[in-house]
Amino acid sequence: MGEQALRVLACGDVEGRINALFNRVRTIQKKSGQFDLLLCVGDFFGSSEEAQAEWEEYKSGAKKAPIHTYVLGAASYETVKYFPSADGCELAENIIYLGRKGVFTGASGLQIAYVSGREGHQEPAPAHCFSPKDLSALVEPLVNSKFKGVDILLTSQWPRGVWQYGNNPEVDTRFCGVGSIASLANHLRPRYHFAGMEGVSYERLPYRNHLVLQENSQHVSRFIALAAVNNPAKKKYLYAFNVIPMKNMDPVELVKQPQDVTENPYRKPAVAGQKGRPGITFPTEQEEPASQFFFDLGRRPQHQRRQQHQNQHQKNREERLQQQQQYYQQHQGQQEPGKEPGQEPGQEPGRKRPSEGDRFPGGQHHQLPKLPRKPPQPTGPCWFCLASPEVEKHLVVSIGTHVSLLLFLGMCVLVYKIVKSECVFVFVSCLF
Repeated sequence: MGEQALRVLACGDVEGRINALFNRVRTIQKKSGQFDLLLCVGDFFGSSEEAQAEWEEYKSGAKKAPIHTYVLGAASYETVKYFPSADGCELAENIIYLGRKGVFTGASGLQIAYVSGREGHQEPAPAHCFSPKDLSALVEPLVNSKFKGVDILLTSQWPRGVWQYGNNPEVDTRFCGVGSIASLANHLRPRYHFAGMEGVSYERLPYRNHLVLQENSQHVSRFIALAAVNNPAKKKYLYAFNVIPMKNMDPVELVKQPQDVTENPYRKPAVAGQKGRPGITFPTEQEEPASQFFFDLGRRPQHQRRQQHQNQHQKNREERLQQQQQYYQQHQGQQEPGKEPGQEPGQEPGRKRPSEGDRFPGGQHHQLPKLPRKPPQPTGPCWFCLASPEVEKHLVVSIGTHVSLLLFLGMCVLVYKIVKSECVFVFVSCLF
C-alpha cells in the first residue's frame, strides 16, 4: 500500500554497558542512516559500580541517548531500584521504561507487546517477576476482540520449545525457556519476537500461525534471541530490520509464506474434532508437564512405558491366535484330542502346517525353497506431506481424523499407525 516502513533496532542484555551500546548505535546510524527506535530486552541495568556511574551520566542529562530507546523492567532483584514505577515512565531523556506488561501503540500504528522480568511462582509476584495472572490480564482483552496479532513481542526469557520443527540454538534446551512465554507467543502471534538472557544469538526459522487447509492463512512469526552487549565471544547483540505496521499492510502481502516456514512450535497435536486455539492458560515451570507441547508421554519412567508396550503387544498376539482358533473350529469342526489347532491327520505335533501353495496334486506336500529377500526399494518424496517442499496440494481434497479402507472379506487387525507431520500411515494385517 506504499506505507513507509519503520527502521528498528533490537538489542539483547545491556547489563549496564550503556556507553558501549550507544557508541555502537551511533556508528551504525552514521553508516546506514537514522533508525526510528531501539528496543532492549533482558537486563538493561547492571549491578556494578561502573555501571551505576555510567547510568548517572544519562540520568543527570550529562549524556543523551542518540535514539528513542525502550527498555523492559528489572529481570533481577538487584536492578529493581532503577525503576521508580511499575506502570512505565521516562527514566532519562530518550530512554523510556515500558512497564511490567502491556501493549504500546506508536503514532505509526506499530503495536509492541511486552512482558518484563522472569517467570514467578507466587502471588503477588516480586517486582522483577511476572505471574500467570499478569499474562492473562495482557492477553484476554486482545483475543476477545478482532485480534490478528501484534507486530513485535518483547520478553526477557525465551519461550520453551521454540526450537521445535526448526533450527537448534547453541544452548542446553533442557533448561532453556518457560512454558508461560510460549503460551503467550502462541496467543499474541507476533510477527517478531525478541528475547535475551541466554547469552547467545539465535534466529529461528519463521513459523506459521495457522493449520494448513484447515484455517485461513495468517502471517508468519519470527523469533530472534540476542546476546549481551560487548560479550567476549563476539556474538550478535544488535538486530536491525524494517517493519510496516500490520494494520497498514496489504492483507495479501501480510500472509505471504516464505519457503523456509515451519509448523508452529507451540501448538499441541490436534485432537479429533477440535478447532481453533486452546483456552487461555499460562502454565508455570512447576506446573508444566514433560509433554507440554508434543506427544503425551506422561510422567512415567521409560522402562514402565516399554513394559506397557510389551504387554499390549502380547495381548494383541493372544487375541489374534484366539480369533484363528474360533475361525478354524467353525469351518473344520472340533479339534481331535491331543491335536493342535490347524494340525492335519498324520502331521507330527509342532510342525508347521503346509500352506496351499506348498501342496502338489495327490495330496503330497513339498516344501518350496525360500527365495532370497529383495533389497528394499528406495522411497521417493512424499507428495501429500504438507511439511514437504515437494507437496502437491492440488492432490489433497481434505484433511480428516479417520481413514476408510476397502479390503477383501475376512477379519483384519490394526497393527500400528504412525503419525508424521500431516500424513497418517495405517498398516493393516489380514488374518485369512
